Amino acid sequence: MVDRAIQVLGGLGVSQELPLERWYRELRIKRIGEGPSEVHRMVLARNLLGTGR
Repeated sequence: MVDRAIQVLGGLGVSQELPLERWYRELRIKRIGEGPSEVHRMVLARNLLGTGR
């Protein structure tokens, strides 16, 4: 949702005048932290299902 709001607002979405900029930074940190485990689960699922490329 925050990503979409920033896209709609354009440059204003990443300005420090709105709270969106701070929310976006906080969410990005969480996504980066969760990323490796999510990729690991995806690789395991592909191997278990036999759909690995």
